[in-house]
Amino acid sequence: MNENETSIVLRPIQKTDQRSIGQLWEPDKHWLGGFGPAWYRFWTTTNPRHQWWIAENGKQPIGFIHFHRRRDGIVSVYEIAVAGQARGCGVGRRLMELAGAKVRLKTDVDNHHSNAFYQRLKFVREGTVRSRNGKRLLNVYAKW
Repeated sequence: MNENETSIVLRPIQKTDQRSIGQLWEPDKHWLGGFGPAWYRFWTTTNPRHQWWIAENGKQPIGFIHFHRRRDGIVSVYEIAVAGQARGCGVGRRLMELAGAKVRLKTDVDNHHSNAFYQRLKFVREGTVRSRNGKRLLNVYAKW
């Protein structure tokens, strides 16, 4: 762990984090989709297997993750974002560690930054599928 990583604090998000999450979401909205529907899901889902976490450096929000722990123990990562200035400092890796050892996720085929990130974390690409609306091509990754 380098010096930058030691000052990173991870905590569950709270309702007061809405603006911070929105600001982290905005630069990556092309990949993440609309912020409103995801945030609405957070506040209307009482399922404790859904978890949202925020990463902060001091009081500065620098990343977040949203995932769901399925009944079979596999975690599905729905959203993850790291602020541009915090990329390459271990924030994304620390957020992904919260998800656990058995993780499956999807990311856009043409999101080269994310694909490289998951490959660096030793995720294996299992295949490619179309998004629910059929408009996007997604890589499916898993790590056991």
